[in-house]
Amino acid sequence: MISIDETAEILGISSATVKNWIKLQKLSATKASKTYLLNKETVLNLKENLADSDLLKRRRNKSTANGRFIPKSYISKASINYDTICSVIKALGEDNALTEDEFLSILAYYGRSFLDTLLLDNSGKKRLISPLHNETGDSFSRLTSILKEYPLTYTEGEDTLGMLYISLRSLKTKKASGAYYTPFFVVDKCIENLHAGKAETICDPSCGTGNFLLRLPKDIPLSNIYGYDIDGTAAAIARINLAVKYGIKDNGDLDILFNNIKADDFLMPSEKGASTQEFDHIIGNPPWGYSYTKDEIRNLGEVYKCARVTGNPESFSIFTERALSLLSDGGTMSFVLPETLLGAGAHENIRSIIAKKAHISSLYYMGEIFDKVQCPCILLTLRTPAGKSHTTKVAFYKKSLSSKNTFNPAKNLFPERLILLKSFETVCESLDTSSFHMLSDDTEKKILDKIDKSDHFTLRGNSEFALGIVTGANKALLSPVKKAGFEEIIKGSDIDKYAIKKITNFIKYEPAKFQQIAPENMYRAKEKLLYKFISNTPVFAYDDGQRLSLNSANILIPKVKGYSTLFILAVLNSPVISFYYSHTCKNMKVLRSEIEKLPIAKCNPAEEREISLLAKKIIDSDDPSVYMAKINARIAALYNLTIDELDIITKNK
Repeated sequence: MISIDETAEILGISSATVKNWIKLQKLSATKASKTYLLNKETVLNLKENLADSDLLKRRRNKSTANGRFIPKSYISKASINYDTICSVIKALGEDNALTEDEFLSILAYYGRSFLDTLLLDNSGKKRLISPLHNETGDSFSRLTSILKEYPLTYTEGEDTLGMLYISLRSLKTKKASGAYYTPFFVVDKCIENLHAGKAETICDPSCGTGNFLLRLPKDIPLSNIYGYDIDGTAAAIARINLAVKYGIKDNGDLDILFNNIKADDFLMPSEKGASTQEFDHIIGNPPWGYSYTKDEIRNLGEVYKCARVTGNPESFSIFTERALSLLSDGGTMSFVLPETLLGAGAHENIRSIIAKKAHISSLYYMGEIFDKVQCPCILLTLRTPAGKSHTTKVAFYKKSLSSKNTFNPAKNLFPERLILLKSFETVCESLDTSSFHMLSDDTEKKILDKIDKSDHFTLRGNSEFALGIVTGANKALLSPVKKAGFEEIIKGSDIDKYAIKKITNFIKYEPAKFQQIAPENMYRAKEKLLYKFISNTPVFAYDDGQRLSLNSANILIPKVKGYSTLFILAVLNSPVISFYYSHTCKNMKVLRSEIEKLPIAKCNPAEEREISLLAKKIIDSDDPSVYMAKINARIAALYNLTIDELDIITKNK
């Protein structure tokens, strides 16, 4: 028998979806205490049956999706090669599947065109090309007549061949390997502190086609650059890329290239000695969510602590553990990782390993940097050894496409770039393994500390929470017009601070048709607060109309003696609480557990009545701004905040 989480891993869906399928009897399960257990063989059979069905295809998880994928930021969209690669894909037939022979022939053709710029003899070029293709097959000859119409131009630092490789691969292959290909401007941020001329070794443990290694300063000797990848085709392209970058001329350089760039498993290397080689810097974007076999999990578990978990271990955690074990004293590891590593309970094992072996040199919040992937990322730089007190550089970025079509690789000018939103340095005495988030500078920390020390209560234990309705079929059950028997239903997008906007969706209340629903009395409460589930700060609205809500608008019913629902509404919507939330929590989902931690200021009955009255005026007013400044100032005073502190809070909106 297996758990809900293990079932979710096998089916490639969320644990919440598994629970819903159990409720809907799409999955059979055995009740065990407060959870469910499922028969593993039944789940595996279901996975096979679902492969050709519509049920999984409708899920947001695209792990079984196919089709060619052209990433928008792997190379600059302003590059001439971007349009050429798009044209190649179109000429080959966007919906036609390539054979492996055709796929390799295309890569070999363009690889050869780049190698022909070198003074290297023909035997050396063949040595680089042969892992891709022998250049004599029928596919190579047939495709040459098409490909010669679409020449690619060598651009220094640009992984043109890698872009082509990615574009020819299907989403299914990309997802299964855990590979998400890193935009060039993120690569540049990762390597910005690796300076030319230093005799230090650098390794990318999942180098792919070499996009990180390609963008390293050219003065770093080829002999100091190392890379691993389990994909032999990608490793072959990485060698070609580096051969062209360094303009290699002889077999001596070729030997270095083949010795240093290996088609091998960084985690379980096949070559003796590779398991103990130290590096001064380890960089890259390790695989996320790789699906390991049972044998792989067993073998990894014998070596890595992060692999000794229930279900499928997280590949990026194992790569991080391995990288830390190979760093020289004072060495650095800079990885692009999911933001969830910093705080999710599932990743506390790797946080514990990091805390014992290294300190955080820098932490950059990057936002959603991958094309077509909704997952906030970080660039985490660790330095050995662990230290009790150290300074960490923290920065927040977002990706941007400039309106000006600036493209000058020689001057490192591109329309795609990272925009710095905020940065600071903070002193860390030690790492707290419960969370590595660093959201506040020293001044902001003092304000947070002052809020925490104020006389306050929380909503834990004295409030009721409920989720909005999950219909399972919004398109079928919702109507933009009010039909007979239908009533209003509120979505998250309908919620503003304090009040509900004009409602544009209606539904017939038929619980049997819904996938998930709270007790009806929660929706029909005399008064309740509704809050946006997807938001970077709390947004609460008052409802006394006993209206329904969807799961993007969840329910809070405060039951705190001496404090009205309107008072709590005002505090939760205040700049003080927005500031507190955004500097203690990094989650686009507003969770009950986080709401229950928020410090609600206590006050005397007269102040409580006055703030409640102001909240009611804001709800009823056509121009709430008249009252907003006044209520926010009153609430700030409850926390004993100064004018300067309030100014910092309001500027952080």
